[in-house]
Amino acid sequence: MTMSSAACFLVAAALCTFAGAAANAALPKAEPGQPTAAAKPRPASGGINCAHPGTRLNTALCANPALLDDAKWLAQVLPERLADPASRQAVARDQRAFERERNKCLPKPLPQPPAAEATEAEPTRLGDAPPGAGLPPPSKDETSPGQDQPAPPSAPAATATDAGDDGDSSPEQVAACLLQSYATWIDTLEAPLRHFADISGDAPGAPTICAAVATLGAQGRLRLLARHAVPLQPVDEADEMHPSAKTDHLRRYMTASAWNDASANAGAWQSILGAVEVSRVGLDPGNARLWALSTLSGDNRDRTVLLFDATPDGSKADRLAFKLGGPGTGPFALTFVRFGGQAFAVETLDASAPAVYALDQSKPVCPGGR
Repeated sequence: MTMSSAACFLVAAALCTFAGAAANAALPKAEPGQPTAAAKPRPASGGINCAHPGTRLNTALCANPALLDDAKWLAQVLPERLADPASRQAVARDQRAFERERNKCLPKPLPQPPAAEATEAEPTRLGDAPPGAGLPPPSKDETSPGQDQPAPPSAPAATATDAGDDGDSSPEQVAACLLQSYATWIDTLEAPLRHFADISGDAPGAPTICAAVATLGAQGRLRLLARHAVPLQPVDEADEMHPSAKTDHLRRYMTASAWNDASANAGAWQSILGAVEVSRVGLDPGNARLWALSTLSGDNRDRTVLLFDATPDGSKADRLAFKLGGPGTGPFALTFVRFGGQAFAVETLDASAPAVYALDQSKPVCPGGR
């Protein structure tokens, strides 16, 4: 079951903007008579002033909200990984490799006079620091991988130079290439950081999960919900199926009681042409006894999500515990998290204000953007 549910590189100024002292990044020296970088007011978007982006990379980021969000998130994740002395050199090495691959996504710059060319070199950060600032210096042999460290991200599937012999590419091609590049690197960086943690620790002092989610949203850290989500164990997945085949497919994972509960509470969820996803989920740490069944149905890709208690031996879905969605809801994804020791489902349809559901209530405890 898919529960969901990556754009500029970090160097000293960006790390300071997003992570403060955690990055310990040195800012470039100011020229005599000029204010220091620390004294300059910085835009809230992490050093990119989208009214005056200034570079090809920043222009591409500002044109795509998802890319800009990826840039901001990368600016928070990278300092966390660089803070670990055991992985710092390897992460810095792979960061530089990622920057090289990322820049291949960008269209070739227009010819410039020699003086202008020197200033057109593509920055590898949010803000005004020189490329590589804040990262450990390259080792003598950057081609030697460190033990148990993330491998350098693979090259994007399509780069700007793939678009034609002249290297031109459309804005859509550039954005797609950058999105894949960021997604690969962010996923690699975050892998060691993912664990099933109570999100109350991400928003200390928040009295409720609604307050915690609002705090994370205001801080641009809603992706922590996915990082600390309950891990799912996929069991089965099938593409579009005829209703009769869909019924047979689902019932192999359900007791008669589960089938009757689902039919009574979710109407025609099983009788509409659609895809099927089946997973197991452990809302109690280490105990993946719950079954989560989900379907995508109809032209609007309406999703129905059903969560069941398991039979005593855990082999099948038994009693319906939670239902969300149905005809008219459209597509969405859920992430299961814990707050204050209690499990919640977070609907990630609206990433800026996700709805949050307690698993014993049909209506959201935090309505979100739905």
